[in-house]
Amino acid sequence: MIKKIALLFIVLLSITMYSQTKVSGEVFDNQGEPIPFANIVFVGSTEGTITNENGLFYLESDTTWEEMKVSFIGYEERLIQLPKKVNYKLVVTLGPDDESLDEVYIYT
Repeated sequence: MIKKIALLFIVLLSITMYSQTKVSGEVFDNQGEPIPFANIVFVGSTEGTITNENGLFYLESDTTWEEMKVSFIGYEERLIQLPKKVNYKLVVTLGPDDESLDEVYIYT
């Protein structure tokens, strides 16, 4: 009986570990400066995080994801493919967003 319970535990543990995605890395701008508080989200989910003051992030999910989105105001968003379930030390560079307003009118 104990062998059956141990086998069941091992099977359930391996299934749980099989369907996880772990991602960590850094986000920089074109000049190599870290971007603090950039948004990191698994595409198609509500699971995400932000970078810290040094542009570092770590994101983990119980689900397997194949793509993540990195965005920040004033920069173009990037979609990053996740070829493996565990992707550490990613380096993401965001370029400036070329879209801007032509004119702004303020009425008082």
